[in-house]
Amino acid sequence: MEKDSGDKHEPPIISGSVEVEWNWDLDDQWRTINQVNGQAYKPGEEAKIRVKGRCKRCWGGLIAKRHSKHPLDAIRCRVCGKTLEGDKAREEFQRMSDEGMLNTLSVVTGLAQRYSDKGEFVQKLFPPMERLSEDEFRQRVKAQAGKAKQAGWLTRSDFPEGSAGFLFLQARALMSGVERLPREMSAVQFPDFDRNDDGSATVYLSKEELSLHSKTREYELMKRLGSTMTVIMMSAFACELVLKAIRLTRKDTVRKSHDLLRLYHDLPCDSRQRIEADFPGIESTLKHGRHTFDKWRYFESNQDGRGMSAMIDTERAFALAKAVRVILDEAEIAGLKYSVRVHATQTNTRRDDREDIFIKQDLSVIGTEAPLTCHKFLLAVLG
Repeated sequence: MEKDSGDKHEPPIISGSVEVEWNWDLDDQWRTINQVNGQAYKPGEEAKIRVKGRCKRCWGGLIAKRHSKHPLDAIRCRVCGKTLEGDKAREEFQRMSDEGMLNTLSVVTGLAQRYSDKGEFVQKLFPPMERLSEDEFRQRVKAQAGKAKQAGWLTRSDFPEGSAGFLFLQARALMSGVERLPREMSAVQFPDFDRNDDGSATVYLSKEELSLHSKTREYELMKRLGSTMTVIMMSAFACELVLKAIRLTRKDTVRKSHDLLRLYHDLPCDSRQRIEADFPGIESTLKHGRHTFDKWRYFESNQDGRGMSAMIDTERAFALAKAVRVILDEAEIAGLKYSVRVHATQTNTRRDDREDIFIKQDLSVIGTEAPLTCHKFLLAVLG
């Protein structure tokens, strides 16, 4: 046996392969077409439609599992966790693919997509759209700068360059954070129970639950209340941001308001058509939560309890979160873009037996727009 010299050795290098189980991102698909709005492309030219999988329940993105033996083993929603496996997953993927092909005929002619009542998932299509060039966009913004400001509204001159893209990014980041929260279906954790023949109920509690201190139960309740409230408040704020971002890039003006329903009605007709096709009940959802961030976040100003209900109304919270995800898709179609880059540098300093590590991170964010042309807007409306 060799004697340990006390020297530090480098850890052994272990090589091998890692199998990624959920290995197919259904947000990263493309469909090739050869004409848009009845106008055929020249020979050799083509356009592509972006195809993204969406969950009907929450409008979350989809990820799939496939192996060499089967083209598809399972589909799962990234947000709510809804999962289909085996033959059910393959049948659902075929159904949503067939439906997507039918919707392709609609979107290339400026019509809204339509989804059947069957199945759990859908394919959301992002068609190529006619957009302003950079020079045309600058000219439009310059022309708007000379117009008089309407009372109660903000114009391009009130925002720094790239603001629409920044608002889009902020809404996207907030909703990504919301997705990390546990999806609690109730503010109160109900125990398992059986109903007896005489009408009574037998409640089952584990030893761990019986041994919990009362403060632990209170802590669990507050976590659930806080998670629900965070979902609805952040969803309402993100909804306001993305609605204003779309309005700014489409019309160069934004209403000075937190009212989600009024901001939604300010969107162009074609935007609302596409949004309502994806979420038919969205107007009712926005009407119900129109003042969530504006007024209901202050408990002391809500004596009727509407603000406090945000802590327990999970149905409203998840419906509003779904609405934001649908509107974020429309923001992408409207031409809103952003890029985020993180540059990190590391400096190591040795002092005797101590090593200090200093890491500096620089975040670079760019917000851009590629607005739709008026011609495309008219085609969508008339279609």
